[in-house]
Amino acid sequence: MFIGFYKTGKRQFWYFSLILVLYILYPLIHRFIRPKPSKRLPILILSAVLLNVLLFTLVSDYYKVVEIAISRIPIFLVGVWLGVLSKNKAEVSFVGLMTAAVVLLIGAFSVSYFYPGRMELERSICGVIGFSMVIVLTVVFHCLKNGAIKRMFVTVGTYSMELYLLYEKACMILNGKLIRDRYYFCFYLVVLTITLMMSVLLKNTVDSLLSVSKKRGS
Repeated sequence: MFIGFYKTGKRQFWYFSLILVLYILYPLIHRFIRPKPSKRLPILILSAVLLNVLLFTLVSDYYKVVEIAISRIPIFLVGVWLGVLSKNKAEVSFVGLMTAAVVLLIGAFSVSYFYPGRMELERSICGVIGFSMVIVLTVVFHCLKNGAIKRMFVTVGTYSMELYLLYEKACMILNGKLIRDRYYFCFYLVVLTITLMMSVLLKNTVDSLLSVSKKRGS
């Protein structure tokens, strides 16, 4: 499974092939960034971006096989960076907030109206959008201090695994049945709605089966 992806690009296994490597390497990453995370993490992120650029430039045919995983390495490292900032209770500056907001608006507009047509470019753009969105929403929710919003995100968080597992499958199934390029926003709104409904159903079903299994075991 692991070797098969990097040799032949069997995409049904890309997630496990990537996440196993990243989790194995994470202790080394943590040890490297721990002394100076604000300086060393950007270096790692830029190195991961450069790796993608080099593979795309030098071995483009092979990159097409593995880009579904390799293109996500910078995003993983950005997540590590956000985790470090959160742990250190870092505050978002006004300049940082405005920069993230501008990048978010430009990125969302670009994806909605100038769809690049290349999945590796789409993933890169959406990665930048996601990072900017985290910054903006963190500030917004901190200012609101609304208990209902916090409870909503806690509830959504309980379905995070189901959402992740079903979202991509819903995209693949509906991609040939709905017009995606012309109605980009509507396509993903439909996908998200279906994914949410199916995630609730899947989690409730699994929880019920586990409950029955525990009762029989006791």
